[in-house]
Amino acid sequence: MINADMKIFFAYKKCSWIKLTPLYLRDLKLCVKDNYQVFPVGSRGIDFVGYKFYHTHTLLRKTIKQNFARMLASRKNKSSIAAYMGWAKHAHCGNLIKTLLHEAV
Repeated sequence: MINADMKIFFAYKKCSWIKLTPLYLRDLKLCVKDNYQVFPVGSRGIDFVGYKFYHTHTLLRKTIKQNFARMLASRKNKSSIAAYMGWAKHAHCGNLIKTLLHEAV
């Protein structure tokens, strides 16, 4: 069996799928670690791959926003701006983009 890091999301903590997941993963030659965690997504969101995921929206990670603002303040590289904009378009960042790009002008 192989231990793999993954995130599985269920709507309810006592969902029947939680009990069936280890059986499904066993068929794939994977197993659930003994120290798995249940996260309260509603109150603090889940920080994963540069984003903060909530039930209703997705935001950029705070450090990403800070790095974006620092880059705009110091060196305004077109390719870096394009990279950050590509990252931001997958989150609810309309106000962030308006604020940062307006300040950069």
